[in-house]
Amino acid sequence: MARIRVFDEAYVLEQAMETFWAKGYEATSVDDLVAATGISKSSLYGAFGNKHGLFEAALGFYTDTRVEAMLCGLEHGVGGIDEVVAFFDVVVQIAEEFPDRGALGCLLTNSITELAYSDPLISQSADEYIDRLTNAFAAAVERSERSGELTPGGAAWRAQVLGTLALGLFVRRRGNPDPSGAKAVAQAVRTMIESWRSELK
Repeated sequence: MARIRVFDEAYVLEQAMETFWAKGYEATSVDDLVAATGISKSSLYGAFGNKHGLFEAALGFYTDTRVEAMLCGLEHGVGGIDEVVAFFDVVVQIAEEFPDRGALGCLLTNSITELAYSDPLISQSADEYIDRLTNAFAAAVERSERSGELTPGGAAWRAQVLGTLALGLFVRRRGNPDPSGAKAVAQAVRTMIESWRSELK
């Protein structure tokens, strides 16, 4: 008979997520995870198999919560390119108001830089995340193209540029509580978008 889980899975995943986010996968030990989640090693292994299994589950939790919230406006908003500006403005706001939190960067981006080369499952998650991020930017740009705010036909390459800037910004934010870098990137995005708008003038 399978054991019935006697812990709050959402709480455990959130605490594991925070631990991996702060320390990285390799530097996080099973003892760290036991201390953070409050469950025993036997419960951890019984529920998730091993440290990697818990990491995969924590990444899924991060995607369902943080990434969903981060991309909601781009994917489902009614605005166009202004949603892109808002995306980068939120990164700046977090960097300014919560510098320690901002300095954690993005868990998925951190995982890409740490593990994607050597871990096939993380590599697959990385590809899915990058595709989703790029497609989210493309959706916002396409709305602006349809409304006549931008010249049509450039959504694909514009989304690639924006996605690359976002990923670079997340890498730059890791371990750096100074918000000036985020502000500089956000301003560069604004300037670039204004140049796209000026093509219609």
